[in-house]
Amino acid sequence: MSSDPVKPIPRSVLLAAEKVRIQRVQRLRKMLEVRLEDPIPAVDALMAELGEGASHPELWEKLHAAAARDGKEAKLAEAYKMGADGARMRRLTPQAQAEMLMRAADYFQGMLGDQATAETFLERVVSIMPEHGEAFARLERRLEKLLDSNRLLELYAKVASVPPKPIAVLANQALLRVLQLSAKTPLSEEACKRLLALVPANPRLLDALEAHCRATKRPGLACALIEQALLDESAPEPLVVQRRKQLLQLYMGEAASPELAMPHVEALLERDPGDASVFEVGEKLVSVRTVASRAAAALRNARRTRGH
Repeated sequence: MSSDPVKPIPRSVLLAAEKVRIQRVQRLRKMLEVRLEDPIPAVDALMAELGEGASHPELWEKLHAAAARDGKEAKLAEAYKMGADGARMRRLTPQAQAEMLMRAADYFQGMLGDQATAETFLERVVSIMPEHGEAFARLERRLEKLLDSNRLLELYAKVASVPPKPIAVLANQALLRVLQLSAKTPLSEEACKRLLALVPANPRLLDALEAHCRATKRPGLACALIEQALLDESAPEPLVVQRRKQLLQLYMGEAASPELAMPHVEALLERDPGDASVFEVGEKLVSVRTVASRAAAALRNARRTRGH
């Protein structure tokens, strides 16, 4: 069943819309040149232009200058906040939203010296477009000055899947910051999981995250991170073996979930039936009711293979 073809927009409608745009920009220019009484319509007009794909960087700059000239700095600040949370904002594309938020960040930082509010706008940009290099770089510089490893890692986690800088560089920076974390300030579970996207570029990052999770009494999260890392099919075999053995230690120890060690015992014994440390874990699992038969079978297969 075919749908009706989309009807082209009549030329008269397009011309009328273009006329409205031209008049809107003309009114805005006049407002900025003569006197800025109310910044809200000005911000709204510029956002409407963003919605049409027109950036008008010179008009945003004139808006800031007019606010300073006419003593409307506080009102423009409020107009930015209202615009960022308004209905028009939600109708803009992510790119247009990011551009508006960057203008707001420029105003609060450059014109008002309000770094804290500028940060909130930059954080919104990164949330909308993690690959936005300028917003990321400005936030990173600010957090580095504050020596805030926790917030830096939250930032790195947000951009880990689409890094705005070379992934190896970001992974190395993340490793350094994880090593600086205190057990008193645990990194959020979500950030830990997102940072896994950087682990292929620096496997030591996973070890650092595991150590942090253990130091913050979250062995279950440490296990979840390693299990997720094992899904990376490009990881070299020695690294896979190391990670499985880390899981054996955790499941049999701090995580207190011995039954979850079973798949790793099976995989490790299949690879090396003579691995005494893994065989020993298998023997312990024979006494765990839920996996006893699987453990016995894995040990039996290992003995048989060794005997050949």
